[in-house]
Amino acid sequence: MLRALNKAAGEAGKVHHVIIMANLGNLREGFWDKDEMVDVCAEVEEHMDNLDLAGVGVNVGCYGSVVATPEKLQELVDVARRVEERIGRKLDIVSGGASSSYMRVLDGNIPEGINNLRMGEEILLPQDLLYLYGYPLNGMYDDVFTLESQVIEVRDKPSYSVGELGVDAFGHKPVYIDKGIRRKVLLAMGHLDYCDYKDLIPQDKDVEILGCSSDHTIMDVTDAPRTYHVGDIVKFNLIYGTNLFLCHSQNVQKVFIGEE
Repeated sequence: MLRALNKAAGEAGKVHHVIIMANLGNLREGFWDKDEMVDVCAEVEEHMDNLDLAGVGVNVGCYGSVVATPEKLQELVDVARRVEERIGRKLDIVSGGASSSYMRVLDGNIPEGINNLRMGEEILLPQDLLYLYGYPLNGMYDDVFTLESQVIEVRDKPSYSVGELGVDAFGHKPVYIDKGIRRKVLLAMGHLDYCDYKDLIPQDKDVEILGCSSDHTIMDVTDAPRTYHVGDIVKFNLIYGTNLFLCHSQNVQKVFIGEE
């Protein structure tokens, strides 16, 4: 891949900056064999005239759910030092991950030598570190992305399914809690639009999302001080996963609102 990129950059008369990725246990992209990684970095540095070895990096969390601990990020620094010793110069970039590594900045224990994070998610969706790890990002806007859905039904219904129970549309066996008759709201969106209802964050804190089918979402609004009616709009804050599906769905209208 790097040789092909070097060839293409040469044909285009360009020099392309590259960051070589280390695999430190998250098991997605990157070199698992660190000796091989150092050798590849040296080859880029010494023999690929149209590539600039800008640095090394790592990804954690996205696939293997590995946490960006200080010890894990120190492994990247150690690899970077090996590369620098081999090529005889300092690397410009030692990239310690993405938004999931920002916890180390907040805790003040990111290893010396890490000088870059590939931030994006936590700038636009500052709910994630709070929602997933309990780290609040004070001073950040949490409504850069807002999901709005229309109420299509409001009725009092039992809270426990009536009849012999099997599986839902996706082959799962949900667990229901009998709370008697409850006030329920039906929304015109579902699994197809946002993936997992458990990751939706209602702006109305007094409602409970009970579940969803492919194209409907069911909420319990019994304890909400607001009275819901058909046609009302319900708003949700989002985390990365829900926002990913919503932005990709052609069923969801996207409206961009800018400052005048």
